[in-house]
Amino acid sequence: KPTKTTLTHFLEMVNVTTPLAIVGAALSRTGTMSTQLALERLGYKVWHGTYLITIPKYGVLWNDIARADLDGNKTAYSSALDALVEELSADEYTAIIDRPAANVYQELRKYYPKAKVLNTKRDAHKWAVSMAKMVNSLDILFQQPPLRNDKNIERRFKGISLLSYWMMKRQGISDSEIHPLGLSESSNPIERESTVSLATMEAVYHRYQADVKRSVPAKLLVEWSVKDGWGPLCHGLDVEDCPTKHHEPFPSINSASEGFVNDMHDFLHLKILMYKIHPMLSGDGISIFLFMMYKNMVFIVSALAVIGFMTHFCIRRSNTTTVKVKSL
Repeated sequence: KPTKTTLTHFLEMVNVTTPLAIVGAALSRTGTMSTQLALERLGYKVWHGTYLITIPKYGVLWNDIARADLDGNKTAYSSALDALVEELSADEYTAIIDRPAANVYQELRKYYPKAKVLNTKRDAHKWAVSMAKMVNSLDILFQQPPLRNDKNIERRFKGISLLSYWMMKRQGISDSEIHPLGLSESSNPIERESTVSLATMEAVYHRYQADVKRSVPAKLLVEWSVKDGWGPLCHGLDVEDCPTKHHEPFPSINSASEGFVNDMHDFLHLKILMYKIHPMLSGDGISIFLFMMYKNMVFIVSALAVIGFMTHFCIRRSNTTTVKVKSL
C-alpha cells in the first residue's frame, strides 16, 4: 500500500483518474435501484450491486475482497480494494451504491474522503421482511442440486456462497444466527424460507444505521428515503438545477427490482425441478429456454389460440369454397 502523503498522490499511485463523488452506505432493499436512476438523472455514472451478475469482472473483484477479508489477510484485502478502486476509475464511475459496496463504505471513504456518503433509509421491520423474502431466501436455493455443485460459486459456510457469507459477517451476524436451510421450526413462513431470522435482521438494521451515523461526518452524510423525492436528495448533494424545478417525477422502480429477484427465484426453482426430473435437463441453455417459455406462456397460449382460430377459419372458408365449386 502506498504511503498517502497527499490524497492526489495516493490516488495516482493506485491509478485513480475518476474519483467517486458518492459512496453509498445504503443497504439493499432500501430503494437503491430507484436511487440509481435518480443519480444518473443528476449526471452521475452509478455502479449498482446488480453489476455483480451483469458484469462478471466485478464478481471476481468482490470475491477477492471477501476472501481476503475472511482469511484475515490484510495485505491481500488492501490490494483487492485497490484493484476495485482502479477498475471503478477505469470505467469512469462517479458513484457506487447497494451491497456489497455498503459493506465497505468506511474503507471506500479512505480513498474518497471528500465524497458524500448516501444512506437510504427504510422502516426496519419492512426492510427485514424484504431481505428475508428477496435476498436471504436465495441462499437456501443454492443448497440444492444442481446449484450446490456449481463450480462457479465458491462455498464458505455450510453451503452458503462466499460473498453472501462475507456480507452477513460484515453486518455482524454470527455463525449461530445463520441457518443455511432456513428456520424450519419457525411458525413464520417467511423465516422458514430465510437464512436469518427477522429479529436478527431488524437488529442488524438498527446497529448498521447507528454505525453510519457515528462514523460519517454530518457534513458529508446524506440520509433520506426514496419517499422523500428529489428535494432532500438535491439539497444533500448540493444540486442547484434540481428536477423539481422542471416538475419531473421521482423515479420509482421498486416493483421492477422485486420483479428481477422474483425472476431469479423462478429460474432457480425451475433449474432445481428439471434436475430432479433428469440432471441433463438442468443445463443453463435448457433452463433458460424453458424459463422464457414459462415467462411468455400467456403470450404463447394467446398466439396459439389466434393461430388455431385463423386455421379453423381458413379451413372452413376453403371447405365452403369447395362446396360452391362442386355445386356449379
